[in-house]
Amino acid sequence: MKAPFPTENVRKIDVAKSTKFVADNLETLVLGFLYGHTSMSKHEIIQEIFARQGVSVNPSRMDVLLGSLKKRGLIGETRRGLLTAYTLTDKGKEAAKQARTGEFTTLL
Repeated sequence: MKAPFPTENVRKIDVAKSTKFVADNLETLVLGFLYGHTSMSKHEIIQEIFARQGVSVNPSRMDVLLGSLKKRGLIGETRRGLLTAYTLTDKGKEAAKQARTGEFTTLL
């Protein structure tokens, strides 16, 4: 059966590889997404990961990670209506820059 939409530009995702990549690099992905945005909610971060990697992250796992990043001073949070919005602190921006260039330090 032929697909009801053009498939020549559809990116094929190896789900197993993508899932492992996200699991191994979730913290770096979140810092990178926040680096490129003024602020993002937990839901927006999860949607971004799904859009880019085709992997759905459990919201509870994201809560744990965001709590850890906040405790370590890498992100801050503000209320945006009913949602909590997360932003990078100066320390978080430095960690995100280092993660993007592969220069990991004890900040992460």
